[in-house]
Amino acid sequence: MKTVDAILLSLYAATTEAAPAEFVDLAMTLVQSALPFDSAGRSSLDTRSGETLVMGGDMFREPPNLLTDWQAANRADPVLARGLAQPGMPTAFHTPTVMSALRDRGMRDYLKHNPQHQNGVVVIVPGAAPGLWDAAGFYRADVDLQFTREEMNMVERLAPHLLQAIKINRRMGALADTAAGAPAIAALDGHLRYAAQGLIGLLRLEWPTWRGDKLPAALMQALRAGPALRYEGERIEASARLSGEVFLLQVKPLSAFASLSAREATAAKLYGAGMSTKEIARQMDISPNTVRNFIQRVYKKLNVNDKAALAVALASFHDVR
Repeated sequence: MKTVDAILLSLYAATTEAAPAEFVDLAMTLVQSALPFDSAGRSSLDTRSGETLVMGGDMFREPPNLLTDWQAANRADPVLARGLAQPGMPTAFHTPTVMSALRDRGMRDYLKHNPQHQNGVVVIVPGAAPGLWDAAGFYRADVDLQFTREEMNMVERLAPHLLQAIKINRRMGALADTAAGAPAIAALDGHLRYAAQGLIGLLRLEWPTWRGDKLPAALMQALRAGPALRYEGERIEASARLSGEVFLLQVKPLSAFASLSAREATAAKLYGAGMSTKEIARQMDISPNTVRNFIQRVYKKLNVNDKAALAVALASFHDVR
């Protein structure tokens, strides 16, 4: 059986590896390796109107209509009331015991129609704003298999991280869908937990001598300077969102020209201005063959195919170095 620390490491590592459509099943299976349960779920709740509205959720080995059925009956759910009254603390329930005390027919019917929930434990944590909540629940079909105190302690440790990892995975999926740039996850001290392909090269455009697994000091200083969580340098820009104890970053070149090296940019300007490769070679004190290699790389990076297209591209950018 995996330890809680091992599960957490695997959970956060999986946020960058699994597609959002697959992540919940993967994450629940990881938790299941230490905490036996038959089914589980995650939901987002909104209590700002005075009622509890389900804003979305994910089911693990549950019937597809479970959330809508629960929405219709939740006003009489004593487990929900207890969970909201003690955020972050696990609330266990034993269905026969709960039903014996219930007077509301809707909730009694809900429990009867979901016999896989004979025992359960639920954790509700604050969401992004007051009145918004995230909830995780784990359920057993065996009426005699109640959750132990040790298991509830495990749920208390795991559930907030499970919910956080699902959010990170969804946001990383959204970032990965963008056409340019590279996403990353970094701890609050700047240590990289995930770096998408291309991120290291982008950071070295701005800081050529940067090495290591920690974000450059200037970038971290900008992210900590105020609520904007933005950095704009000479060749890259970065934006971040704070999610729990990590930064979710997106790093992009300021333009396609920012991906050019200094010598490539010089060759591009001279070539676009009409100079021949021999003339550029003499001015830059390099061989004509090196100039041709520079130009071919420039074409590829700027997605152009000839000198005319290069000249148009150069005209649209006035700060090529």
